Amino acid sequence: MGVIDDVGLCIAVLSISISFVLYLCDTVLPCTLIPPLSALLDETKQLLHHAEVAGAVSLQSEHRTQLDQYEDPFIHSPSSHAALT
Repeated sequence: MGVIDDVGLCIAVLSISISFVLYLCDTVLPCTLIPPLSALLDETKQLLHHAEVAGAVSLQSEHRTQLDQYEDPFIHSPSSHAALT
């Protein structure tokens, strides 16, 4: 019976470890990934705006439409990571 108890304990510890890793992926990764992506999106929109003002890109370009697809007010909220938990 000792071997079966040891195997059961190992499985229990492994499942708790996996649960902890999944919890971290659910909470920590969005907090670390969303702000840099949001900053990159903002920078891209500024560069596109400057190109539109300079006349290098037409105001009705597909680039603006594609960037607007990625615009999400949830990303720009100051507590966006709190809403994910």
